[in-house]
Amino acid sequence: METCANCTTSLASEWKFCIRCGTRVQHPSSAIPGAIRPSVAPTSRRRLTALGTGGMVAGGVLVLAALVVLAVVINNAR
Repeated sequence: METCANCTTSLASEWKFCIRCGTRVQHPSSAIPGAIRPSVAPTSRRRLTALGTGGMVAGGVLVLAALVVLAVVINNAR
């Protein structure tokens, strides 16, 4: 087990903050120079969320409108 550098509380390895004083925990594995950190690595996730909720709603409305038009065309063809 690790200990907090600020208040010396025992910490679990999966914790990111000390449960007693709130200090951010520096795990030895995250201090490796050149290591890929989760906050830096996934750039594709940022691109996917660039549309935001409004873009996703607009896309859904367009798909729904296309389905309604298709249903009307098919029903009128009968």
